[in-house]
Amino acid sequence: MTRDFARILAARLLRAFGFGMAAVLVGLHLERHGLSASVIGLVLSIGLLSAAVAGVIAATVSGRIGRRNTLALAGLLMAFTGIDLAIANSPLLLGLAAVTGMLGAASVDLGPFASIEQAALAESVEPRRRNVAFARYSLTGGLAAAAGALLAGTATDLNSGRLVFALYAVIGLITAVLAISLSPRAEAPVRAAALSSAQIRTLAPLSALFAIDAIGGGLVVNAVIAYWLHVRFGAPANVLGPAFAGIALLQAVSYEVSGRLANRIGLIRTMVFTHIPSNLLLLLVPFSPSLPW
Repeated sequence: MTRDFARILAARLLRAFGFGMAAVLVGLHLERHGLSASVIGLVLSIGLLSAAVAGVIAATVSGRIGRRNTLALAGLLMAFTGIDLAIANSPLLLGLAAVTGMLGAASVDLGPFASIEQAALAESVEPRRRNVAFARYSLTGGLAAAAGALLAGTATDLNSGRLVFALYAVIGLITAVLAISLSPRAEAPVRAAALSSAQIRTLAPLSALFAIDAIGGGLVVNAVIAYWLHVRFGAPANVLGPAFAGIALLQAVSYEVSGRLANRIGLIRTMVFTHIPSNLLLLLVPFSPSLPW
């Protein structure tokens, strides 16, 4: 394991832990400040949109200021978000946390981390070890998100929620330091040639597929589901936390299983055959008579 890979993995672990906390708690935390369900939904939507925009901006500016500096700035934005949620009281200031793109509503890496850090990860290991490296990267994130969700379950009132988001801010600062400490090898290589027309024809439908998938996925991000369960069934934080921790653990296991399954039946069939049952179960959620269902 190279030094850069170890630091990227450490940043991933810490950040996933923070996002795991935020996804469970952010909706409840805003409600404890007196925000209505419609306003909370708006804040979460802005947070997801800002994360997408931040990802595009980061990919653009990283070529100028470097991947390390870009990731460090993202860590500082995460720290600002945590500080804001920990100390702010007015709805306007609380809503400001969403604009940073670091609200953590999805409990997974969005924004700069999804594009920049994974590119840096590819540069930090030998080509023959990249599959193993990305598997460890994903598994680490899943396990850390589970731990974060479990901790969020202890934040049963406003003050304990403030402490959780203060920890979120500290995590952001640590990830910024880890990003700066990466070696020059993590930076982007010499600019490659422009995409060919054949590459564009391949990427265009794939990008469209991901966009459609993201539209649906944006309706069921963890923060939205957690808050919906709270509104619909009165689920408190100490129930939501362990529940989402269990979900994150299952997701972590699926990273290992999906890789093995793809080797046997192919990538497309793996995606289709695993999404169909999960989406059918998701369709039944609104009709659930009680929380255990």
